[in-house]
Amino acid sequence: MTEDKYPAGDQALDIANLRRRHWAWLNAIVSVLGARSLAAAAAFIGNVLVARQLGDALFSQFYLLFSIMTIVAGLTGPAIDTSLVRFAAKLITPDRDDSPPYFKAVLGLKIIMLGLTVLVALALTRPILRTLFAFNPDDPYHVRYYYVLLAFTGGAVVSMWGFAQSYFQAHQKFKTYVGYEFFSALIRLLFIVLLVGAGTSRVLLFLICYVAAPFIMGCIAWTRLPRKLFTARTSPKVASEILQFGKWVLLATLFTTLTQRMDIILLNVDFFGESKDAVGRYSAALSIVLAGELVLLTTYSVLLPKASALKHAWELCAFIGQFKIPSLILCLLLTLTIPFSGYFVHYVLGTTYYGTHVYYNILILGVIVSIACAPTVTALYSLGYSGMVACLEGTRMVLTLIIGIYTVPRYGVWGMALTAGGIRVFTSIITYFIAHGTVRRAGLAEVYEAEAARDDEE
Repeated sequence: MTEDKYPAGDQALDIANLRRRHWAWLNAIVSVLGARSLAAAAAFIGNVLVARQLGDALFSQFYLLFSIMTIVAGLTGPAIDTSLVRFAAKLITPDRDDSPPYFKAVLGLKIIMLGLTVLVALALTRPILRTLFAFNPDDPYHVRYYYVLLAFTGGAVVSMWGFAQSYFQAHQKFKTYVGYEFFSALIRLLFIVLLVGAGTSRVLLFLICYVAAPFIMGCIAWTRLPRKLFTARTSPKVASEILQFGKWVLLATLFTTLTQRMDIILLNVDFFGESKDAVGRYSAALSIVLAGELVLLTTYSVLLPKASALKHAWELCAFIGQFKIPSLILCLLLTLTIPFSGYFVHYVLGTTYYGTHVYYNILILGVIVSIACAPTVTALYSLGYSGMVACLEGTRMVLTLIIGIYTVPRYGVWGMALTAGGIRVFTSIITYFIAHGTVRRAGLAEVYEAEAARDDEE
């Protein structure tokens, strides 16, 4: 869509003002990314220390437990948080804040999700233990049932912390938002350094660090929430409105979360008999890729409330166009890490993790393509097309599961890496074209409606 197709007069989009806001938004991304880079550095150093201390076999156990924690957090938090930010951002202005009823409704939903998490943890702990960890009670280094329960607990903690974070995100208090992430990573790093200094190789103790840090910062974040969020009057209609939109976000998040950990789950299924050492090296590659995921998450965190605050589809079309260059710059920066990944693994993780850099190079390509598509997908959420996103993410999950089941027994870790990276690139490109076309058609429809209204007035 070209600029001359935007409505003119009082109903027109002020392109100049939008471009000025674009630089403010870009500044917000850079600021949050800078602060998150410090958090990522602390988290990354912690992951490296854990990987070196445990070795590849034990690290595969640890990373599987961490993946369970991530899955629980992903299934119980981001979908509701994303829906909340989408609605709340439209109700927050410099002069007025009508969002508390929505926060109160989401708080109730979070409490219900917490109760369900407890029931699921009690039901699934032992099946997970015997399916993914090949439980052996005579092995002193093997995972016990309370390890899995702790992983579920950690996921619930992160989910409840996300409620507080959604308040800061919706109000665009990004410095506070990212500050809690930084100090959580820093506290976790301090705990890990103490354990490494003590010379321990207990998976449980390191897992406790990963649960304790978000618990501490979550408690602090909750004390910063205004009282009106808890005392506001809400109604079933508000909760229904959030769930009506959020049901598709929930499905999309469920599919995304399962897909992101599908490779680890398949590689750890005892039936396939994959070497735990090789799985540990693949897990180390995933922990390095988290730095790229951080860039993607930062882009979504900043762009979602910005896009949600826009009122018209033609504004979103301009929004997408103006963020193409910044997104491509972020993609270029991540691409430049690929030639140096081998040196990094050799000198930082050690020779035990030989081959890890190849897995990283494959997996990071999917993240790079996802970042390039992020502004368009964010605009799609803002227009309310969450069902379309859910279908696309569901397709990605099904493809990963089916092809992964075929490739893991035949090609092992290499096959899973190519499957995960290739499918992510493919579905990201498909999502971009579908989303871009949908937003563009919505913008054109609004233009035609505005032109028809002007013709009627004339």
